[in-house]
Amino acid sequence: MKKILLPLLCCLLATSCLKDDTFSMQGYSDFATVYQGKLVTDSAATLTVVKDESGSDIWKNEGARLFIRCDILNRNFDITLKTVLEASRPHPTPYVEKEDEPDDPVEILGQGIGGRYVNLLLSVYGSPASDALHPVTFHYTANTAGDEVTLYVLHDGNHENPAYMEEKKLQQTMLAFSIPLEDILKKGVRTQLSLCLYQLVKAQDGTYSVQKKTYSLKDTITLL
Repeated sequence: MKKILLPLLCCLLATSCLKDDTFSMQGYSDFATVYQGKLVTDSAATLTVVKDESGSDIWKNEGARLFIRCDILNRNFDITLKTVLEASRPHPTPYVEKEDEPDDPVEILGQGIGGRYVNLLLSVYGSPASDALHPVTFHYTANTAGDEVTLYVLHDGNHENPAYMEEKKLQQTMLAFSIPLEDILKKGVRTQLSLCLYQLVKAQDGTYSVQKKTYSLKDTITLL
């Protein structure tokens, strides 16, 4: 599983500092919320869109939760918006293990905690010839003390993945999610937060299988 800590440094492709005390950043990415026409990122930057190359007007919707990629043009945080993807804000439900639970794989392109959310950038397989809906749902378990919480990501992809179909007949779609921490954590409790998902694993002979794995998302987090 790829682990990309969001936001900022891991997504920063280039930075140039000029003699006139201005700067620019290319390839900056982060999760952000639209507030009064500006993009307020989880890393506390307030960005003003002066050029839009994203092809979408969703960044103009007040209160929208977004994953963005942009070029920062100057110290005023004027930006050229390159990519914008709406981040769904699902409310996880308690996890109940079932024999027939959805087990199609997801790939984690980016993960992080910010803005009182668990932010996930996912990639899922699907067949262009299929009309399957491919829902991704979120669930959680917590011990009695609330200091150990596991967040589950379940993808019902109709077995449209390389473990069951030829990879060349499939395509991958990127999805963004911001899961409210208030839904899964107890306030004031130091919590170990883990992430559980089904992952695609490639064997030496080139065949694929799907395995359920659990990872540490945050060793210690406290919701204030």
